[in-house]
Amino acid sequence: MQKNWKVLKTEYNKIIRLTNSLGISPILAQLLINRKIETPEEAESFLNPSLSNLHDPFLFKDMGKIVERIKTAIDRKEKILIYGDYDVDGITGMAILIQVIRKLGGKVGYYIPHRIEEGYGISEEGIKFAIENNFDLVITVDCGITDVSEIEILTKYGIDVIVTDHHEPSDSLPLSSFAILNPLFPQETYPDRNLSGVGVVFKLIQAILGNSSDIEEILDLVCLGTIADVSPLKGENRILVKYGLKRLNESKKPGISALLEIAEIGGRKISPYEISFILGPRINAMGRLDSAELSLRLFLTDSLSEAMEIAKVLDFTNQERQRIEEDIYREAIERVEREINFKEDFSIILGDHKWHQGVIGIVAAKLSQRYGRPVILFSLKEKIASGSGRVDLEEIHLLKMLDKCKHLFLSYGGHKSACGIKMEECLIAEFKGIFNKLLKETFAPDIFVPSLYIDKELSLSSLSPSLLNECNNLAPFGEGNPSPTFITYKLKLKNILNNRNRNRLEVWITDGFLTYQAKGKEFIEWISQENNKQIFFDLVYTPRLLNLQGEEFIYLDVKDFRISS
Repeated sequence: MQKNWKVLKTEYNKIIRLTNSLGISPILAQLLINRKIETPEEAESFLNPSLSNLHDPFLFKDMGKIVERIKTAIDRKEKILIYGDYDVDGITGMAILIQVIRKLGGKVGYYIPHRIEEGYGISEEGIKFAIENNFDLVITVDCGITDVSEIEILTKYGIDVIVTDHHEPSDSLPLSSFAILNPLFPQETYPDRNLSGVGVVFKLIQAILGNSSDIEEILDLVCLGTIADVSPLKGENRILVKYGLKRLNESKKPGISALLEIAEIGGRKISPYEISFILGPRINAMGRLDSAELSLRLFLTDSLSEAMEIAKVLDFTNQERQRIEEDIYREAIERVEREINFKEDFSIILGDHKWHQGVIGIVAAKLSQRYGRPVILFSLKEKIASGSGRVDLEEIHLLKMLDKCKHLFLSYGGHKSACGIKMEECLIAEFKGIFNKLLKETFAPDIFVPSLYIDKELSLSSLSPSLLNECNNLAPFGEGNPSPTFITYKLKLKNILNNRNRNRLEVWITDGFLTYQAKGKEFIEWISQENNKQIFFDLVYTPRLLNLQGEEFIYLDVKDFRISS
């Protein structure tokens, strides 16, 4: 689907203000302003994140009583159960909390619900496990904020429940819990609302340990969970990820070492890309297709040999997940092209009995990016539809839209861009009609054309290693802080080389004066066609800097292209 290109415009006086105040280039100043960092103070803090800039964890209104309750449980040798979600965010949050409580001498166990058999959040089986094993305190990680009745049951059995979560609360709140740690909770005044689940747990550990050196030791896992959960890389998340990446690249922990080796990236510098597309999927795979316990054990073991065996299982399971995902994605595209009327359908809602419940969320995300509208896919089993939804549009808050359809659901939850739904299969058609009507009444049709935001028009002559090194001060890149994206108009093919050693084509483009290599599968396929070789085209790209045998080399990572007007 053709994207709507939007080249961002910036007031010249704002650029000059940052340039003069910080001694940076106008291009870097514009990139900062495009990311809504407009004052010299904001820019200084963004470009030089520091652990000393982390907020006081006791700004959470319940933090004092939570820390006191956990320390009491440790001192009295009460049994503490860490109950966490099965994704990377939940797994890493559980791992660091278990490790800290064990180090402090606490008696701690854990429970992770099975995605397929139990679903998200506190399950009936989880409640039974806590009661039968005589736990005194349950601490949730990355879940619990919507589990009102389940927490009431635990409380009736004399079990205190501390909820740590970052998901949006529903209208009903778990007020029977001992305390709640969630930046999105009503009346919560904590200044950073963008924390991930593991980020919330980090604040709890920060409150328990104070400014101990142990705090920095857990930043590698905090970084893993924050990036894998696609949390915005600004505010505290930016600080945690910046320092977490450093720890991750230096880490000797068995679980991380084994994961890097099995993924064949040992010795390579780890960036958000490696976490998002190489490490994260392997950790997530177990929870998608089976029990996530092995993923947790990977980070709890002190044995490298045990970690290697676990990492091999995770890698194999991820390969199976990829195969299932590819099959569902192909089938879903075929059905979209056959069943969806893009002039009338502002959403894509599909279900199938063959689709695996643990994988449909990934496919929904890819379809939303491809078609520029909310996508909800259902796995159908025994007349129950278990759905996963994603939206890649800034204007739409998915959970708030679902709030208006909640009478149709057995359960639901999530946040702005992702959701989970359980409902009766027979109600899907009604839900589709109501949801589509809500979208039509609420939003203008033009928002359903995918937008590609471009930082700036740039000539090829402006590219230089010094510019790219300066732009790299914006790293780490990710959600909320994308890699700089530029547009250059009226380019032409210079040369196509067949690299037989790597079994691929290499494309070189030119503006008539300078020549650069351009990489991108779709672009290379298009430009390689005979009738396109003489055409002028416009290119949207992120410039990348490589160091090859001591020589710096710039190439263009193509995001989109079109024939010049």
